[in-house]
Amino acid sequence: MNIKKLLIINFIVLVSFNCYANYAPNQIAANVCCKLFGNKDASDQAKQLINQARDSFGISQTENLPVKYITHKPAWLQQFLAFTWLGTWINKNSWENLSDQEQIFAAYHETAHHYLNHPLKQIYFTLGTFIASIALGRVCIPSVKSKLLACGLQTLLSATLLGLIVPWYAKLCEKEADIKAAQKLCTLGKKDIVKHQIAQLSSELDQGNNCSSLFFPSINDQVTYLQEIIQ
Repeated sequence: MNIKKLLIINFIVLVSFNCYANYAPNQIAANVCCKLFGNKDASDQAKQLINQARDSFGISQTENLPVKYITHKPAWLQQFLAFTWLGTWINKNSWENLSDQEQIFAAYHETAHHYLNHPLKQIYFTLGTFIASIALGRVCIPSVKSKLLACGLQTLLSATLLGLIVPWYAKLCEKEADIKAAQKLCTLGKKDIVKHQIAQLSSELDQGNNCSSLFFPSINDQVTYLQEIIQ
């Protein structure tokens, strides 16, 4: 398939998905997510916190945005405290180990992901990166005569670009959600929640724990950009 056809197909997919996300009944998509991630209702307290955050951000049709526990067991799902994708899913044990202030910040963080449209943007960014890798491959490996070798090189190139760029964008989204959540809390007169979050993160640093991952900023980075907001 030549690059022109691939770009056309990608454009059609993106437009179709965007139309679906904006106009299709959210309940249908949410039901699919429930089957993938978990369909057990979160506690009334967690629902109340997240719905309050949604109200603060002016998010409508919250009845079509489920708040559920993560009940499926893949390891990649269990690493999350919570995540947002046409609804919010919570790791029950991790959530219940948080203090009240930490739960409030987490609720606003997850709601900020929805407000900033991060799930849809991440799909666009991933597809865009993949298409860019195909285009780059067409430029860099046009003279390889062996189709098998060319396919192998293209696969390696695409995997490398996706492995480098997609995690970087995921980290950027996490930072944006932290900042937007903190800004909203400060606007609502809840700066103490942000200060408590900074104190908890600083405590982790004092213990020599500056953990980071492919998809999340380091604790030191979180402390730095949150402190800038409350100054």
